[in-house]
Amino acid sequence: MHKRKHLLNEKFLDIHTKTKKPRTELRSNFTSGNSKILEDLQNILVNTLGFIRKKICPFNNGASWKLGYGTYDTIKLLKFMYYPNYPVGLERKALFAKQI
Repeated sequence: MHKRKHLLNEKFLDIHTKTKKPRTELRSNFTSGNSKILEDLQNILVNTLGFIRKKICPFNNGASWKLGYGTYDTIKLLKFMYYPNYPVGLERKALFAKQI
C-alpha cells in the first residue's frame, strides 16, 4: 500500500520564474507523488468543469508531480467547491469564493 498525500494550494502572490519579479495571480496547484492520480483528477476537472488539459510536470527534483491552473480555472474551481450552503470546507475560502 502506498502512502499518498495531496495538496491544493491557491496562490495570490507569486515570484515569476523567469524574471524573478513578484506578480499577483490567483492559481491553484495540485501536487502528488503519483502522476496517475493527477491525470485522473485532471480528467474529472476537464469533463466536469470544462478545464483546459494541462501538462502534469515533475517538481521537487522529480519526487512529486504538479498540476497547475491559472486564475480563470481557479475561479471556476472555487465556485464549484464553495457553492451556497456547502457541507465541507474552509470558511475563509468560502468567503473569498463569494467575492469573486
